[in-house]
Amino acid sequence: VGNREVPVTEEVALDLPFGRLLHFAKDIDTPQPRILVAAPLSGHFATLLRGTVATLLRDHDVYVTDWKNARDVPLDAGAFGIEDYVGYLIRFFEEIGPGGHALAVCQPCVQTLAAVAIMSEDRNPATPRGTDPPRHRRAR
Repeated sequence: VGNREVPVTEEVALDLPFGRLLHFAKDIDTPQPRILVAAPLSGHFATLLRGTVATLLRDHDVYVTDWKNARDVPLDAGAFGIEDYVGYLIRFFEEIGPGGHALAVCQPCVQTLAAVAIMSEDRNPATPRGTDPPRHRRAR
């Protein structure tokens, strides 16, 4: 961050029966744009996005969905369908707060778009703004 290395601490920002919201906290003075990385649910775990998260950490305050394996969720937690999936994403965006951004990787793109559309229609203050435009660096 700012041409220096800073320690990163993984924190559980929100723990729900079917998934957690992980926050990669940095002890820095400069606020950075918050971004939720929506990781795939179907057989892919957030660990597969390590390179993406490492790159985002330079310029962003990063949050990642960490879906639990269905076999580890107690039956009394109920079902988890598409409406629940969208509801979890909305709850995660609300935990991050207003002014955040979204990055969905692969399978959760549809659910993330649905969550953002519902939040926008409801005028939810935590509706993501989008994603930052790419930053191009000139070759030297």
